[in-house]
Amino acid sequence: MTEKVARVHGEHDTRLAQVRDTFATLTKTMNDHTQREEQVVFPAIRDLEAGRIPCAGETIAAHLRQMEAEHDGAGAALAKLRELTDGYRAPDWACNTYCAMLDGLQHFEHDLHQHVHKENNILHPRALALAQKAA
Repeated sequence: MTEKVARVHGEHDTRLAQVRDTFATLTKTMNDHTQREEQVVFPAIRDLEAGRIPCAGETIAAHLRQMEAEHDGAGAALAKLRELTDGYRAPDWACNTYCAMLDGLQHFEHDLHQHVHKENNILHPRALALAQKAA
């Protein structure tokens, strides 16, 4: 929808191209992030929970620092999207697709903030504690 809205309404609001580009970059980054989590980080954490040491504690810590840095970058992109869309408020002339895009972006922001909170504040500290205990 960001592509379509930018193409159709970009002349009314040039920020829509930035919305499209920011969202495209964010989704690419988060897709790569999720793959690394699923293929490397989560299996390592499961190994720690099972009493197996998948890698040195510093290695798991490095993975978690990288994940948290990516979370910070995602937060910055979300803040930019919120700013570019005036807090996800549709202009008077917005069509249904534009309104649906804003609603989707707002839900995406909420879901991503929950994801980041659960990992940064619950999962990562727990994994670090397990790694320290195993070391």
